[in-house]
Amino acid sequence: MLGAVCNIAGEKIDCSKAKTAKGEIAKVIARWNAEFKDSPAAIGPRTIGVGEAESGELIVGTQRTFISEVALDGRFEVAVTKRNGKAADIEICSIDGRGKMNKIGGLSFDKDDTGSKSKTISVDGRVLVVKLDADKLNKFGYSVKITEK
Repeated sequence: MLGAVCNIAGEKIDCSKAKTAKGEIAKVIARWNAEFKDSPAAIGPRTIGVGEAESGELIVGTQRTFISEVALDGRFEVAVTKRNGKAADIEICSIDGRGKMNKIGGLSFDKDDTGSKSKTISVDGRVLVVKLDADKLNKFGYSVKITEK
């Protein structure tokens, strides 16, 4: 018999079993993200391919993380364009095959900044991560693109 039941997308999930809560949550997130893909409603990081631009808007001091679709080798430019809003910080990191993350660059937009900023970085068989972080309770409209140099 099920304990407390969560009805997610028509499927009943037993929410009372603490041991499996993490697994159940992962299933819910997977189903949710299958429905919403890389839209603003998706939970967790979004993927980004080399040469592709991703756009969106951070609101109320939120963050957005983009992860390269595959491990990259070579020199790449990470370009972020401020479309609207106020201040934001951008961290550029790489993750090796063992999951170790290293910060390899960053960008910062003040509230009065406009336009694009970019950073050229080198990676050697690592996944690239770009994290955008809106300052305080501000919004930040952006476009981010990774280009091979």
